[in-house]
Amino acid sequence: MILPFEHNYTIGVVSQMFQVTPETIRLYEKEGLILPKRSESGQRRYSELDIAWISCIRKLITEDKLNLAGIRHLLALIPCWEMKPCTESERTTCAAYQQNDQPCWNLKQISTLCQEAECYQCIVYRSAQRVGNIKDFIALHIKNISSK
Repeated sequence: MILPFEHNYTIGVVSQMFQVTPETIRLYEKEGLILPKRSESGQRRYSELDIAWISCIRKLITEDKLNLAGIRHLLALIPCWEMKPCTESERTTCAAYQQNDQPCWNLKQISTLCQEAECYQCIVYRSAQRVGNIKDFIALHIKNISSK
């Protein structure tokens, strides 16, 4: 049985699954959309959760007609400070709270709460893997802000 966090797939296998080139998968990493693990020899390794996430990215590109910048911007709107949750003082020093051009896992200046965590295992990154629901999630977040 393959567990969702076991990194069993190589980039070649993943690219074949999605009928894209390995360069496309590397581009997703370069753009900050995915965070593959690396083996001791430096080879990218992907888990079942990574596969689900790449599937969502492919859906956004092929069905929803978003480009990579659009997907990245959509991910940047995830209110990670509410999902953690961060204190008010942590928010004042966190770039994810102050700007919205990159997903929180791509930012250098992050809250102390996040500095001790591995982004791959973070609830924010893992929830982003359900990207099909992100638009609804963000709409609900905007509605909650508007009603305050």
